[in-house]
Amino acid sequence: MGDMARWLKVSLPFVSAVENGKKKIPNNWYQKIVDHYHLDNETSKELKRSIEEAQSMLKLNLQFANDTQMGDAYHHESGESRRPTPGENKLIQKVLAFWAEKGGRLC
Repeated sequence: MGDMARWLKVSLPFVSAVENGKKKIPNNWYQKIVDHYHLDNETSKELKRSIEEAQSMLKLNLQFANDTQMGDAYHHESGESRRPTPGENKLIQKVLAFWAEKGGRLC
């Protein structure tokens, strides 16, 4: 990872944050990675698709969200024109509790 940080001319913590999904992949990294690793056409296209997908994702940490905030997040992400039902909110709460119990994060 240190070598990658050097040839990308960024800090090691920044590379780590990108690898862990805490930071988005900078646009100029695509060509640098293709050139550095001499990626073939198919692998380059796969990398490009992956970068585009990662850059278009919206990550929400709902661990401390109230019911209204969770409903707004659900409405936005699902594209549905309704708020989640009380049963759906309970399911969301169970998922959040499970992840918190396991030490995970939802972002």
